[in-house]
Amino acid sequence: MSDRRELFAKQNLQYLKTEPFKFDYLNEFRKEAEQKLEDIPFPTKRDEEWKYLSLKDLAKKTFKQTDLNEITEDKLESYVFAEDTHYLVFVNGEYKKDLSNIGDLPEGAFVSTFREASEKQADEIETHLGKYAYPDEDLFLSLNSTAFNDGVFVYVPKDTKVEKPIHILNFTNELSSDTLTTSRVLVLGDRFSKFTVIEDFVGLGENSYLNIPVSEFVVSEGSHVKHMRIQRESLNAYNISRVGSHVESSAHYDSYTIHLGAKLSRSDVKAVIDGTNSDCTLDGLVLLNGEQVSDTHTVMHHKQPDCNSHQLHKVIVDGDAHSIFNGKIWVDKIAQKTDSFQENRNILLSDTGTINTKPQLEIFADDVKCSHGATIGQLDEDEMFYMKSRGLTDAKAKELLIQGYAWEVLENIDLKPLAEELQKAVAEYSAGVSKALAN
Repeated sequence: MSDRRELFAKQNLQYLKTEPFKFDYLNEFRKEAEQKLEDIPFPTKRDEEWKYLSLKDLAKKTFKQTDLNEITEDKLESYVFAEDTHYLVFVNGEYKKDLSNIGDLPEGAFVSTFREASEKQADEIETHLGKYAYPDEDLFLSLNSTAFNDGVFVYVPKDTKVEKPIHILNFTNELSSDTLTTSRVLVLGDRFSKFTVIEDFVGLGENSYLNIPVSEFVVSEGSHVKHMRIQRESLNAYNISRVGSHVESSAHYDSYTIHLGAKLSRSDVKAVIDGTNSDCTLDGLVLLNGEQVSDTHTVMHHKQPDCNSHQLHKVIVDGDAHSIFNGKIWVDKIAQKTDSFQENRNILLSDTGTINTKPQLEIFADDVKCSHGATIGQLDEDEMFYMKSRGLTDAKAKELLIQGYAWEVLENIDLKPLAEELQKAVAEYSAGVSKALAN
């Protein structure tokens, strides 16, 4: 066990304030994770999966859970869309029932916290919790499993459609620094269900903190699940997330991840396609400036034949920022007739930014249609010339091109007010970049 692992894991664990769950399984789940944590080393650049990302600054810090979990309703105005969603509000990891409004759900559907689950729902949680997150031997996944105090459980029964998106808002307030938050989400979509889940991570100040969210999705036969993850943390924050999804026959799972904030963010996403005639999408948008670092690792694992998958990961890097992408498509021998596409597109706006990209194919079947690729370039000169010939300034042309590039991902967001807020955020980013480029 390294000194760095000692510094990070043990010193952070001593500040845990976990409360017992009413279901023994959840308490045992936490104990097993803590025991497992003892044997997992702190990741370094000597590890292949972390070779481009340095966690030295993070390793030196100590984070703790906090009781300063207050927030005023006026802080929520730009983020809560009360008329258009079922929404749950968490502040520094604590569920705020008085600020949440789940509203009327279809018969049999359940959206609430682990602590409010019934015995029947607890059986479902026990069956699925901790079964799909990636990677298995991971310090941050084990830390989340050890430290989480609550989480969101979503169950949508067979042949049921939830019309409004389920919006999970995770706020970190400006009242305290060096806060540790370990949000947990488990989503079960039964056969032929249809719904949308939005996970939103918002930093309300400029303080430093660590957020380690873990989400798991079961997408059953014939169901359609859309999953959106929006990270707009403080620019001094760390966000290290894990997402695992299990996709069954004739199911559709569409995931869209948008990273706009955080000093350092790392996202590990794994989709296991374990049924025939299924479709899976893992798209992403990352906008970086200053000294931000974003690292995205994805695995699309095809385990059954006749399935499709698609991934478009778009990145813009400015300043001294650093983007890392490692995407793997894995096709088992049995998974014949797989049709899979992966592309990582990068725009590098500065001379000091860094992009590392590694798309991968691991194919063991012989009747497949699989492709992957990565591009790194600048804004298109012909498009710039055309827009300037129509009277636009150099700065305005760059601004509009950046927005058009980013909005390809944003157009998949069905919740109109949220899409508009994110478009504003992209417009602010592009305006700042074009202004800096003009100078």
